[in-house]
Formats: sequence, structure tokens, C-alpha cells
Amino acid sequence: VQCNHPTHYYIDDRMPPGWGLGSTNVKKREAPPLSDEGKTAHEHLQHVRERVLSKGGPDLTTEGWHCKIELSENRDEKPSHIPVYYDSAGKRFTSRREIEKALGIAKTDKTGSSEKGKGSSRSEKEEKREKRNGSSALSREDAYQKARDHYKVITEAKPLPIKVEKDGGTLTVYNLGKIVYERDTFHSTRYIWPLGFRSSWRENDEVHFESEVLDGASLGELEIGEIDGPVFMVTIKRAGQKPKEVIGRSPKEAWRKALGNEKAEERFGFNIEDVKLRIEGLKNSKHCSDYVFVSMREPKGDVRKSNGSDNVRPKAKDKAKPKTHPPTAGKKVISKQAKERKAKQKEDAALKKKLAAEEALRKKKEQQEEEKWNSRFPIEDLALDLEERAMREADEGGHDVLTQRCLARAVTDAVEHGASYGAVVHGIQNALSA
Repeated sequence: VQCNHPTHYYIDDRMPPGWGLGSTNVKKREAPPLSDEGKTAHEHLQHVRERVLSKGGPDLTTEGWHCKIELSENRDEKPSHIPVYYDSAGKRFTSRREIEKALGIAKTDKTGSSEKGKGSSRSEKEEKREKRNGSSALSREDAYQKARDHYKVITEAKPLPIKVEKDGGTLTVYNLGKIVYERDTFHSTRYIWPLGFRSSWRENDEVHFESEVLDGASLGELEIGEIDGPVFMVTIKRAGQKPKEVIGRSPKEAWRKALGNEKAEERFGFNIEDVKLRIEGLKNSKHCSDYVFVSMREPKGDVRKSNGSDNVRPKAKDKAKPKTHPPTAGKKVISKQAKERKAKQKEDAALKKKLAAEEALRKKKEQQEEEKWNSRFPIEDLALDLEERAMREADEGGHDVLTQRCLARAVTDAVEHGASYGAVVHGIQNALSA
């Protein structure tokens, strides 16, 4: 008899007579590890096995496949427990779609997340990519290194979160996420959609939007179908109402659902140049096989408008004729008005000089504050995570950047002095509610 409960015992029917629950020889059964979905490795393997069999594939259990629950390798976020599959040769797989690819049974699904197009081989893809990238003198490795160097410089000069004013609203990017280069559904030729990317959009105090990139493979069946790729979620938060979540197969689809407008543009931030350059500067972006780095793309040509008279030269401006003044005899008499005008000019110059000095002092203080903020690195991973949370919640509460940074510094000091995660979170909430 055996039981899966972590605190129960089991008795092997092969035990010698006299052994029982009162015996010290009874073994305690440890609970099997669970994934973040609350499933065991066996349950994950059975689920994938059934899907593979339904598509005409082999029985994974008889072929020597097994599954383990392992910690994710994402260093940018909190560790998570995910199922990892291994074939009989020990090759590692992290999703059902990867297994179907390896077995040759992957098909185009209704969600638009498909394999390579029908009749399109990998060699044809590579030829197209080489032809597309051939227009740039910069190699792919050089473009990747250039993107990495830019990322390090811009991150040091302007760390997250970053704010962009656009179309009458404010876009704030909190986390760039992690590049999932092993799965080609997480990038295209022009965009990379990192897992865990988070941003927000605010136009007024009445409504607040939060955007996030999720992994469709870990979400199961959704209202838009089963997706083995990125799922784009927008959370709508209105004052006095319960948050509402909408999802889409693309950033634009999710935002059009959120706004109820079929012509709305996405507000994740992927089309903003600064965000795009930061993302392609993340580690492993060079392994996104279809993605073309910004520095390798064909520059847009100058579009010149023509009215059919290209050969007509613009008329030259007539040279201004010099003004002639009649000669005046005798000494020039300085009138009272001239003296007043001269005194007014002198007064204006002094005021302008004073304002310039005040502006220079203000900029110097801002620069010192910025240098003081940037010099806080390096800090612990726990402090970095809590610092990001504090700044995000302060921003959502309508506080300015200086207030956000003051709260972030207090969080860092608390962690360095040994405060626990829960204590710091409680302190953040108290500070914002005061």
C-alpha cells in the first residue's frame, strides 16, 4: 500500500512479517517536486505523451523519455520551477512544441504560431536571411557586439524604469525580460518579445494599463486557442473597479481588445527605438536566428517630393540695397529717451545673467543627484528586485521620479541592514499610504 501524501507512510508488500507502521524500519515517502503549475514531472510527461500520441507520434514512455522539475535559468527574475523533458539520448527539451519538432509531427495551428511554412526548408530560410543581411557591411557578430555595448552604456546612464512621453500619455518600461532564443516563436525579423517583459501606459488618473509577455506553453488552453509562444496580456485598472485582463497573439491584438478599437496601436513599447535597442542588446539576442539587428537593416531612403519641375532653379533672393542716410552736421545729441533705453538694456542684461546662473546651478544639482543615483550599483539581487517594486508602486501612486528614487534608496539600505523581504514590502506600503 502506498500514499502520495508527503507526511504519510507506505509499506512494501515484500517486507518481512512483523514489519508495520509501528516499526522503525518503515520508510517515509518524500513528496515529489512540483512545478509552478502544481503538477509533478510524471503528470507533465503524461500530458505531453497524450498530445504526441494524438498527432500520430510514438509513445514517449516506451521510447525512454523522462521528465524532471528544474529551476529556470532566468537570472533577471525570481526563479521558477518548470518541467524539462529528456529523450533516451539525454537531449533536453523545455516545451511540447520542441518535442514535436524533434519528432517531426509539428503542424501549423489555428493560433498563427506555426513551424516553418509548408514547402519552405531550413536551407531556403537561411538563404533568404543571408540575402537580407547581405545589404549591410556589418557582420551579425559585430552587430550583436555593437548592440551589447550600447545596452551597457545606456543602462548605466539611464537604468530602468524608463519613461517615454508619447501620443498624450506616458509609457513606462519596468522590466525587459529574458530572451527565449530556443523558440523561434518569440521573435520575428524586426522584433524580439522577451519573456517577462513588463510595461505600463497611463493617459489620465482614471485608467491605468499594464502590459506583460507570458509563455503560452505554460498556460494551457486559452480563449484564443493553445499557443506555444508568447502571449501578450494587458491588464486594465480603473478607479473603483476590478482589474480586467485581455490577451492576444500579438501586442497590437491585445491592445485593440483592451481599448475596443480595431485601429488602435500597441502600447507595450516594442516599436519605440530606445526600447528596441535595449532588447536587442540583451544576452543571447544573436541566437534569434530570424531577427535582423537594427544596425544591419537597410536604411530608409530619402523620399523627395517632385512637382514635375526638377530642373527649375529657385529664384535667388534680391540683394538688399544698402540704406543710405543723409549726412548730419554737428555733434550727435543724446536724447533723454536714448539714455533710458540704454539703462533698460543694461538692466535686462543683468537679469538675463542672473537667470542663467540660477539655471546652471539647477542643472548642476540635477547632475549631482543623477550621479548619486547611478553610483548606488552594485547592489544585491534582492535589493534590486525590491527597488524595482518600490519605484513601480510609487509611480502608480502618482509620485515623481525623485520621490521614487528616495523610496528605492530606503529599500536598498533596509536590505543591506538585514531586513527581510516581507518587512521591506510592508515598509513600502506604509510609506506610500502615509
